[in-house]
Amino acid sequence: MERVLNQNLDLLKYLTDEEIEKITAYFKLNEYPPDQIVFDEGSKGDSIYIIKKGHIQISKKIENDEIILSEFGDGMFFGEIALLDEGARSAAAKTLRKTELYVLFRHDFTELMTKEPAIACKILLSLGEILCDRIRKSNENLSTYVMLNKAILDTIDISKVYIK
Repeated sequence: MERVLNQNLDLLKYLTDEEIEKITAYFKLNEYPPDQIVFDEGSKGDSIYIIKKGHIQISKKIENDEIILSEFGDGMFFGEIALLDEGARSAAAKTLRKTELYVLFRHDFTELMTKEPAIACKILLSLGEILCDRIRKSNENLSTYVMLNKAILDTIDISKVYIK
């Protein structure tokens, strides 16, 4: 496997070069054409993806609208919640151009936890830090959204909208 897996990835920042070498066998490389769905919102989550080369868009359907939540490029990762639970995907992922992804399936990560628990703990520590950061950012976005909605509602006479 080409050396895209390294300490520069936040997910692997606590691993040594030797530890990274040990985990590379657990990753599979998949290629996707442009505009290819990697996974759909609501599908079963069973893997995390690291982008070797390409560009990914994460989106969510709200009513009839597709809301773009984020975009990721080379060296970034997505789908990480699947390592922690087997729940449904909270958003969809699709390629924006030809993309190569390293995939780590949950069952392979479970095997890694059994065979190399120290390595798995370091990955889980990084994952926890990243998820905390993403939750903080989501909370900031939610606060902004609530403030904007409040400002809009304060300027509209709701009784004219809902009472006839």
